[in-house]
Amino acid sequence: MPKPPALKFDSARVTGLPNYIAGLVDAGGEAHMLAAGKPGWVVVRAQVKVPDSSGDYAHLADKGIGVIVVLANGSAPNGNIPNSVEYELFAQQCAAFVKKSKGARIWVIGNEPNTARERPGFDGASNSGELITPEMYARCFNAARRAIRALPGHEHDFVVPAAVAPFNSQTTYPGNPSGDWVRYFADLLFQITAHGGGADALALHTFTHGYDANLVTSDAKGVGQFQNRHWHFRAFRDFLAAVLPALRNLPVFITAAAPLDPGWTNAHRGWMSAALNEINAWNSVSANQPIQALCFARWQSIPGDPPGLGFADKPQVINDLRAALQNDFRLRWPGLPPTPDFQAQWVAALPVPQNQLTTNQIIGGRVVVKNVGAKAWLAGGVNPIRLGYRWYNAQGVEIPLTPSIEHFSLAQNVLPGQTAIFENVKLRAPQWQGEYVVKFDLIQEGSAWFSALHSPTQDVTITVQAPPYALEWESVINPGANGMALNANLIGAVTVKNLGSRTWRKSGPGNVRLGYRWYNAQGQLVQVAPYAGNFEMDADTPPGQTATFSAVVLRAPSAEGAYTLRWDLAHEGVTWFSQQGAETFDQVTQIFTPIPDYAVKWVNLFLDVRGALEPNETITGTVTVQNIGAKTWEAASQAPVRLGYHWYDANGDAVELAAYPGNFSLRQDVLPQSMATFENVVVRAPLRQDKYKLAFDLVHEGVTWFSAAGAKSFDAQVAVKTDAPPYVAQFQEIFAIPGNQITAGENVVGNIVLRNAGAEVWLMQGAEAVTLGYRWFNALGVETSAPAYPGPFALPQNIAPRDSVTLTDVAVETPTQPGEYILRFDLQRGAAWFADSAGAAAEMPVRVKAPPLEWGAEFIAHNTPAHLMVGQVVDVALHLVNTGKRTWETDGAHPVHLAYQWFTARGVNQDAADGLGSAQFDVQEFRTALPFAVKPGEEVDFVASLAAPNAPGLYQLHWDLIAEGVAWFADVALDAHAHSPALVLPVDVTLTPTIGTGWRAEASHNGASALLAIDGDLGSFWSSQARQAPNMWFRVDFGDARLMDGLTFRSPGQAYPFAYTVRLSSDGQTWRTAHAVAQGNQRDVVVTFAPYAVRYAQIDLLAPHETEWMVSEVQIHPCPAWNATASNNNDYAQNALDNNPNTAWTTVQAQAPNMWFQLDLGRVESVSSLRLTPPKDEAPRGYRVSVWNQQAGGWQKIAEKQNNTEPINIGFAPVQTQYINIQLLQPAELPFAIREARVTKAMTDWAGPLRAPQRNG
Repeated sequence: MPKPPALKFDSARVTGLPNYIAGLVDAGGEAHMLAAGKPGWVVVRAQVKVPDSSGDYAHLADKGIGVIVVLANGSAPNGNIPNSVEYELFAQQCAAFVKKSKGARIWVIGNEPNTARERPGFDGASNSGELITPEMYARCFNAARRAIRALPGHEHDFVVPAAVAPFNSQTTYPGNPSGDWVRYFADLLFQITAHGGGADALALHTFTHGYDANLVTSDAKGVGQFQNRHWHFRAFRDFLAAVLPALRNLPVFITAAAPLDPGWTNAHRGWMSAALNEINAWNSVSANQPIQALCFARWQSIPGDPPGLGFADKPQVINDLRAALQNDFRLRWPGLPPTPDFQAQWVAALPVPQNQLTTNQIIGGRVVVKNVGAKAWLAGGVNPIRLGYRWYNAQGVEIPLTPSIEHFSLAQNVLPGQTAIFENVKLRAPQWQGEYVVKFDLIQEGSAWFSALHSPTQDVTITVQAPPYALEWESVINPGANGMALNANLIGAVTVKNLGSRTWRKSGPGNVRLGYRWYNAQGQLVQVAPYAGNFEMDADTPPGQTATFSAVVLRAPSAEGAYTLRWDLAHEGVTWFSQQGAETFDQVTQIFTPIPDYAVKWVNLFLDVRGALEPNETITGTVTVQNIGAKTWEAASQAPVRLGYHWYDANGDAVELAAYPGNFSLRQDVLPQSMATFENVVVRAPLRQDKYKLAFDLVHEGVTWFSAAGAKSFDAQVAVKTDAPPYVAQFQEIFAIPGNQITAGENVVGNIVLRNAGAEVWLMQGAEAVTLGYRWFNALGVETSAPAYPGPFALPQNIAPRDSVTLTDVAVETPTQPGEYILRFDLQRGAAWFADSAGAAAEMPVRVKAPPLEWGAEFIAHNTPAHLMVGQVVDVALHLVNTGKRTWETDGAHPVHLAYQWFTARGVNQDAADGLGSAQFDVQEFRTALPFAVKPGEEVDFVASLAAPNAPGLYQLHWDLIAEGVAWFADVALDAHAHSPALVLPVDVTLTPTIGTGWRAEASHNGASALLAIDGDLGSFWSSQARQAPNMWFRVDFGDARLMDGLTFRSPGQAYPFAYTVRLSSDGQTWRTAHAVAQGNQRDVVVTFAPYAVRYAQIDLLAPHETEWMVSEVQIHPCPAWNATASNNNDYAQNALDNNPNTAWTTVQAQAPNMWFQLDLGRVESVSSLRLTPPKDEAPRGYRVSVWNQQAGGWQKIAEKQNNTEPINIGFAPVQTQYINIQLLQPAELPFAIREARVTKAMTDWAGPLRAPQRNG
């Protein structure tokens, strides 16, 4: 028998393979091993007859994973190895696959050849296919191994015999009639060696019968003829016991381990941990042939596989795997010491050109090193792995560098078997010349260099020479701690030692000179002028000697700031020394401005300039400055320092102000570098609108403005503009007219203060001079002349915008006619009044009184009824004012009483000659005493009794005062035009009560004439005699509460109320708004409402209007009472009809079909619309509106709607009805509610005191 060839097995052969036992069958689960930091093994299957994969496993190998490839001919029925006649072809197919593959070097030829399913030609029967005997397999294996190892680069690959299936006895042959799997394994190895072949490793399979971790360590045996064979996981021991002695130095890979019957289930049983513990325990016995891989079969769960075959879809089994990987179970290779934790294999070193450097030279490059240790190299954390180097001299002594050598970090963690690339490694040479060895090494920071753990270093021998350009700065010119002044010069000497390899020449070609450069804070080169050029040495300077540069002129930059002064040497015409790596000498130097006598820093300006001011506007604030000059600012000397300012237009010309407020003083002396605050600084804007520059400046009084001495002013761009019109006046003060009353023909004199609120100056003279004037307007706004008007009043001087002026002794003359007037003061520019453009005049109401009579009275208001019955006696409230010269006494010789006289409609007394008065019999006369003595100008309110004539007719009632024993006031006259008139009123006297009997009218204005609106005569009317204004009112008292549903206030075709409300009351205390118009009314006031008992009706105006207000007659619409009933909450149904916006009727409950609300109008009406207003959103969801048709004698539907969301507001053709019914048709969440019910009906029966124009007289 030939001797098998010697197996080459050393550490180089296993370099890059994993250091951990655990592995998986199939790729895909390796991330769990990597996450645990235990890169292990992955078993993959590849078909070579018709290749089913690319053979590229680099993506696994690059992560430190050991790849074991099972090469197979194909799947059933092709067999894991082919028919025996194709063994050589199969060998070539295996070699072809290996040749193109990447990342793998362990090849298992076939799989479980002792099983029937792996035979070529297998058709499902255990005796089918070509039997694979150990001898046949050996021939196939040896051919494949020879072909693979003949490939360049694969001479030392691991080619491994197929694992034999334990517990399988399907293959019998002479010498093994029972099909013993262990015997098959032993014969297979024997036949391999017997045929001159060999194996590079062994592959095993082992299983447990059941998913129970205790079965892993079970020594249970088989039965019958297999009673000496382990029946569970420890079957691997039977295989290893059968290994030939010559093969017991081979690695062992368990390429499949799993529980059988039923296989993997989704449960964490600790099976994997137990299996790894078992193999680790086996390996710990030095006499045992060690096992390098335990691969769990299998990861993938492929559709069609038995349920327990794969576990990628079983989270609990994966948890078992994760727990098992927490153990540090490392492998050992037979005949090799254990892999150290930290071991480096140097792949590529940083290149050093010609192995030469100059002192302190730095070069950069790449270093590549492979992790061939057992532990991962961590890039971060407490103890990261980094690259470093150390220098050693010829005597082997380490040479320290200053500063210390940098260590270079990993880009990422590097697992065992992976390669690390260090980019941009900087190698710095020692500072001394000589022969050195630089040793590249890895270090675990905080622990040790790898070389201390017996890992090799990468050594490079390097010669270090002095550079041609090297120096040491010994002394330079020192600008001093405070720096240098702008453009200053310093002269001195600079000495530099020559540390290079060349002699520095003083003169001639290539001489060496000294230079300097300035750099600002941004690193930019700053030129200086003049620059004296580079400076010559005193003498040639050989290496090791010191050069002196005398008479060096250092020139400072021309701008202040922080600079870097950089000294350098120049090899003239060749290079600056710094460009060749020599160090410059840098000095950080402050360049400052020499302190002038006059210098100021503007710290804060608390002035509200806002970027814009109005013409002549003044603002006040504070200005804070700092004295950064050399002189003290004196506050109170003969030449003090003060703050001032100037205005400049767009051309740069100074602008003159209307009034400059003066320069502003310091409170105390201000030393250099001290601060000062000017308070109450007043800045006045120019008069003309434009854009200006406002320049604040300091002035040394009598000497100079600071800006003229070179100091900076504080400039602000300010727009002077205004939205004000050119000519507007603000009346700040107007003299008072006592009581706002004056007698016609008199005048009043006083002062008026005006402010120019416009944009232009008021000129005191010229064609556009501004003057003060005034005008009189009567109560209707019509201008009225004052005959004695003296003309406009001139200004005393020009008035700039925002300035004020006082006009003294302004005399106001009055109109000649008494009455209510508006006195309007206004300004004129030429002939144009300010108020006619954008200005506003000043107005005051003034009553112009007639010259006082001896006995005079004015009736201000009264409530005399316009309609009385014959002989009726009523009380009348009157309001009077004493306009005469005499006091109205209540007793004495001539007491004053209120009395009246009756006249015919033509104004003829009953004693008239035409006899018309004969119809007036027995008129009862009442004279009413005054409540107190009324002095001239005083007013009095009191009630007087009035008796109507005893005969019906249309009369004039004359109210008048009588001074007993003297005369009626109306009969006392100064002349034909000056007397105190009686109050004359038309009164209709009837035999029986009429609709207007007892009605009374009152008004806020011209109350004495209010009766004309209820006198029954459309040709007479009440007028406000003044423009309409808010709070002006007119009120009717109907004598008692009357049920009505409409009311109208008629105007004589003009002077309608522009904006108003109508309020109703039954008692004069509680009022309800029945109608309102916000603006724009141009018709009679007509108000309708639900029936309501009304005694008082009042119109209140809401807005001003240019016209007066008139009422010619008042009418009402009497009606019967309305009544409301409802299916729900009937007691409160009447709330929908009470004209009260604060009450309402509601169903209370949610809406439901057949709920109803019914309205009884009290009589048959012609109805054409219905509006039901809810308080909020309680509109009916679905409804039907019906009316009782009086003519048809039945209910008539007029409207119906489903899914309604709006309040009911419907119109329809007029129908005669007394009853309106609303019935609900749909349910809704909200109740149905009515705050106000309104019905549109024919309003035909209006009632009021209308009468024929005249019936008597």
